[in-house]
Amino acid sequence: MKQILIVDDSETSILYLQMILRDYEVIFALNGKEMWERLNESSPSLILMDVMLPDVNGYELVQQLSKTEKYKDIPIIFQTAKSSSDDLEKGFESGAIDYIRKPVDKKELKARVKSVLKIKELENQLYLKSITDYLTGIYNRRYFFEIAAKHLQFCQNLGKNLSIALLDVDFFKKINDTYGHDGGDFVLKKFAEIIGLTKRPKDILARYGGEEFIILFFETDKKDALEILLSIQNAIVNEIFLFNEMEIKCTFSCGLVDLQEFAGNLRIDDLIRDADKRMYIAKQTGRNKIIFEG
Repeated sequence: MKQILIVDDSETSILYLQMILRDYEVIFALNGKEMWERLNESSPSLILMDVMLPDVNGYELVQQLSKTEKYKDIPIIFQTAKSSSDDLEKGFESGAIDYIRKPVDKKELKARVKSVLKIKELENQLYLKSITDYLTGIYNRRYFFEIAAKHLQFCQNLGKNLSIALLDVDFFKKINDTYGHDGGDFVLKKFAEIIGLTKRPKDILARYGGEEFIILFFETDKKDALEILLSIQNAIVNEIFLFNEMEIKCTFSCGLVDLQEFAGNLRIDDLIRDADKRMYIAKQTGRNKIIFEG
């Protein structure tokens, strides 16, 4: 059930809105301070906000929300008794997505809430498609670079470590030639599934391209990252990939680096370049290896 946060200083108004919106889970705050407290406790799908509050006006609250990474994507509908075009323009400029005039009409409120939530759901679906790989369902390369750059900046600023591993499915061309592209796609999807189940929840996995996968181990040095990669390697080696009643055995070659191997400020590309070099060494020296030095 979707959750709606009502921010209104009138308890009577809140009770009335709760009655109208009984198809949703409704929580409320009587002022700006309480709003922040509720947001720390909950994850509402929508905020229904009165413009006039005792400690701050709604315009200011919406501006603050729009500048806060955690809450900037929550859609906001203003409730207002003001009806001038200047007031409405100010509401939209502050970041609200819609408004409803007081006194609130039941049918109008339900329709506007339903419409805003539907639009937000479609936006979320489009966003998920834009950051995931169409075949495996894990993150795509573009999104990996976006989030990895943020993690790298965080670790550099605080003197923390992170590790990057680049994995390549061994003899993938042979798999495609032997079992067809459907077989190759099956192997890639199974690889992604096994890595996803074996890695830690906080590790970021993406398809880097073709038969290559990339993992970011946040606040983790090579030693600890290597233990996780060895678990992944063991899971892959011991898995029988059963495709159309045919058994496929797979391995991967991997290059691993961590941030503290290098001096100065680096870009994520620099770490990936060195991980790629080590992966190439793994390929050239027998495959089914994890190279973390050199």
